[in-house]
Amino acid sequence: DFVETAIRLALRDEPVPVNPYWALNWREFGIRTLPTYGAVASIKRPEGGHVCFIMGEDATRYYCAGGNQSNKSCVVPIDKSRFTPESFRWPATFPTRAITMPRMSSSDASSRNEA
Repeated sequence: DFVETAIRLALRDEPVPVNPYWALNWREFGIRTLPTYGAVASIKRPEGGHVCFIMGEDATRYYCAGGNQSNKSCVVPIDKSRFTPESFRWPATFPTRAITMPRMSSSDASSRNEA
């Protein structure tokens, strides 16, 4: 609901996926993009998936803003190996542009269970 609410409030004309509560449906959202600041990203996990916004990166992880991450809305590092090219989407109604990915760092362990 975190990503859906943000998209619906910020981009009122942007279509959201059918059943936006199923995280992997966000792989059909907007248009495909490279990892970039603010992109919608989804990852698979044993229980289904997780959807978030990409906020930055370090050498091995993306920093992801999402809801239901440790039962709260926050930014967590997630290993890049959990993402695929299909993971990254950009709103079709918002101009695409190269946005430099901020470099971030954290001593926190990488997220393993986004619930």
